[in-house]
This record gives sequence, C-alpha cells and structure tokens, in this order.
Amino acid sequence: MFDYIRGKPAFSGVDIDIAFEELSAIVAQAVTNGYNYSLEKIHIKASNGDYDYDLSMEATINYGYMSADYDICFILAAYSASMMQQGTSTNDMLNKLEKIEEIMFPVTYEEKYRIIYIPPDAPDGNSTYEIVKYLEATIHPFDQSAILKAFNIDVSAQYGEFKITNGEAIENMANTLRMTMYGTMRSGAVPPINDIQLVEFLDNLNCSPERKELMTAALSLVGRVPYFWGGKSSAGWNETWNTPKVVTSIGSSTTGTLRPYGLDCTGFTEWVYRTALDVEIGTGSWNQWAKSTPITQDELLPGDLGFMSIPGTSASQHVLIYAGKDKDGYMLWVHCEWGYGVHISSPDYVKYYMRPNNIDLGE
Repeated sequence: MFDYIRGKPAFSGVDIDIAFEELSAIVAQAVTNGYNYSLEKIHIKASNGDYDYDLSMEATINYGYMSADYDICFILAAYSASMMQQGTSTNDMLNKLEKIEEIMFPVTYEEKYRIIYIPPDAPDGNSTYEIVKYLEATIHPFDQSAILKAFNIDVSAQYGEFKITNGEAIENMANTLRMTMYGTMRSGAVPPINDIQLVEFLDNLNCSPERKELMTAALSLVGRVPYFWGGKSSAGWNETWNTPKVVTSIGSSTTGTLRPYGLDCTGFTEWVYRTALDVEIGTGSWNQWAKSTPITQDELLPGDLGFMSIPGTSASQHVLIYAGKDKDGYMLWVHCEWGYGVHISSPDYVKYYMRPNNIDLGE
C-alpha cells in the first residue's frame, strides 16, 4: 500500500499514477457491489407477497445511484493506517470491504397504501376499487463510517508511536495523497446536500415540476463532482467521476496534468438538462448561448441559465443554473467551478440571463 510518512507516496516501487488508478478501480467496484447489495435487498423484500412489486419498485427513493460520497484517498489512507503501513495487500483490503457491503448504503422502508380504481366492464356499470399495499424503500447515500468499521479503526485512539490520533493520521495521509494525485486538497471541500436539505430546498421553490426536476438533478451533484477542464458526460451518474484522469483539452493550466475526473461548467449544465428532462442544450458556452433566448432578471426561474459574459467577447467565461433566491433575497446559482466542483453560491459576476429554446419548462 502507499507509504505516506516519508513524503510522496510510493507503492512497492510501482509508478504512483498506475498504482492509484488500479486501486481506485478496485475501491470503486467494491462500493458498487455494496450499492447492488442494497438494491437487491429491496427487490427481495418487494417480492414478498404482501406487497405490490411494481408499485414498490416505482416508489423506491434512490439516493445511492448518484452518490460519490466515498473518497478514494480517505479509504486508502484508512486502510493503510489500520495496518500501520505494514503487511498491506490489495486482496486483504478488498476482503475487508466485501464484509461491509450490507452497510455501505443504508436502506429504510415504509409501508404505504394506494387506492386503485377499476373501471366498469360496461358503460352503465359501476367502478370498483382495491387498496394495494406497497413498500417505499429509500437507499441512502454512502455511509463513510462503514469504512472505519471495515478496518476496525477507533479514530480517537493514538496512532502507533506518533503523538496524533488515528483520525488525524488518516486525514494527513489522505491529504498527502490528494496533493500528490490532484495537486489540491479541495476534493470534497464542498459538503454534499443531504436528503433532508434537498427536499426542503425543493419544497421552498415555487415553480413547475419540470424546473424542480432540473433542480433535483443539479443539486444531486453538489459536493460530489469536481471541476475538470473539458469534462463532459452522458446522462446519469458517471462511474469515472472522482477517479484520476489526464486533462487532454487544451487551453488550461491543468492541461496534461492528472486530476480527479468531473465536469466543466457547460458540461454540468448540459448534464443537468439531459438527466432531468432528456433534452440537449448543446456543449460549450457558445452553443448554449446560441440555443437560448435572453430574458430579464425579473423573468428568471429555476433552471434558467446565467452567463458571465457573451461567448467570444472575453477570455473568461462561465455558465451557471439559476436556483432561486435565499431568505435574504440573494440570487442562488448551481454551477461547476474550478477549485470547488459543483456547488451552490451567490456570485456577483453573472451579467446575462438566458432561457433554452424549444423546451417547455413551464413556470
């Protein structure tokens, strides 16, 4: 495993980039197995004759499939610390992760009922109804405390002969690895929006269901996806997000460097529209500008776009998604920004407001 105490991580003489990429894939697969375990639990429980299976699966609230709350650097650091950086092996780490599959993505259940109306067989007949019981299951985001259980770590205990706790040692190791692989420790610095916060935010929006769908998709990536120059993705969760990749798009100081994969600003806005509504607004600031119509600040509704400047007129460009106003009246924007990844804030540089063409978003 990685040796952190001596400075730059090493992996038994193997190239650090290759080793990290291989270990990242192993950890990602272990987490995916944990997600699949929870999903299968719901299938089994919903198949119980007491519940309507189709209604139960339709009612499933799935926060797990978009979860990137697990931190590769934290997991590798935690395992290394648990072994005091001696006797570590990929197989041993994998075996320990396999043993906690059932607690990686917690699942909760709630029994519910729905009235199903049955139309009459004849025009002059009477309709009937039946009460159907179904299961509303919720797959919660990844529980990072499961990693501490997997490796039997007491974060408050002293780390070996050093005058620091296990928790401090793990954070030091993880930060060293982040700096080596990504050149920054900001990965994960923006806290994700949890389930309760998301529901509360959506409840406070006075807009159409289509616009709420856009907000649900946009907010699901807050704190979970980093900024990556030239980063684009198809709809849905991308398993390669947060894993190291070389930046190949030209025009950035990060070009040619290894960074955690994610989205750039227009890659994020395009992803939100594809994921929420299965529509395209184009990639790149110029395309998104050309496919939109100018609106005033007073006309802004959640899901509309904001631009820093007119594409082609400035070296600096940025595209954001309007998310309403906070309690003090400040405009909120969800966007993917260098150094922060996807986050929500109130920048003062948004000068132009646009609404994508030919998409019925309602009010």
